[in-house]
Amino acid sequence: MVTKLFSNSLYAEEGLFSQGILGGDFVFLAQDARRPDGSLTHPNDVESQTFRTLENLNAALETIGQKLANLVSLKVFLVDYKDLSVVAGCLERSFSDPRRIFPATTYLGVMGLDGGCRLRMDGVASASPDREQIHAPDVPDASGSRCHGVRIGDFLFLSGVDAVDPHRKVSPPPGIDTQTLEVLNRIERILRSQRLSLRRRIVRGMAKRAKNVTGGSSVKMSFPLTQDFMLKNSEPIFFCARSRLLTEAVENSQSIAQK
Repeated sequence: MVTKLFSNSLYAEEGLFSQGILGGDFVFLAQDARRPDGSLTHPNDVESQTFRTLENLNAALETIGQKLANLVSLKVFLVDYKDLSVVAGCLERSFSDPRRIFPATTYLGVMGLDGGCRLRMDGVASASPDREQIHAPDVPDASGSRCHGVRIGDFLFLSGVDAVDPHRKVSPPPGIDTQTLEVLNRIERILRSQRLSLRRRIVRGMAKRAKNVTGGSSVKMSFPLTQDFMLKNSEPIFFCARSRLLTEAVENSQSIAQK
């Protein structure tokens, strides 16, 4: 069941976006610093906009009895990437114990945002008590991150990963190919700290057989990172299958290891 979040204290972008959506154990929401009438109190003050954005996220979460501490993943879109340190400082001050409770965080630079906003935040929250903060040994945190990821049940949300060293420098050669390989290597190390791996193509299966489906039975699978199912030698796929062909392929595969 999907439930829309709505608060009169927040700017409504009807026709474009919902203020938030509750689906199962997760809440998906996004906010910026605009007031209910769409105006900005501090158009050029990134610190004020950051705190206002967090207040708006909290207001949206309060409509379903949650709060900022329930955030498990946060993407921050910045018009000026130089604002990252200011925004990160505001985020840290908004959580009472950032080392223990802090969302997996990623910062992204963008060309512009609606309404003259300097930033926008896109979050995922959950009230699940089965939560773990991930800190992989010997992997530097990316700028603005306080953890490498957050695990909620069978789902693992990763923070952004970059190629800088602990001194915030990129070791030469600074080419995009070298940095990409280093980032992938770091992601692999983070996953291995959770007994997961990019190379093993581990997927999580919520495999349900549905009856009375035209064309045969179906298999529905979703793929956060866990070991319920493992499809070797295949690319990660995201789908809801409703075809006999896929069902037979899954059933005939000898590379599925089910617990």
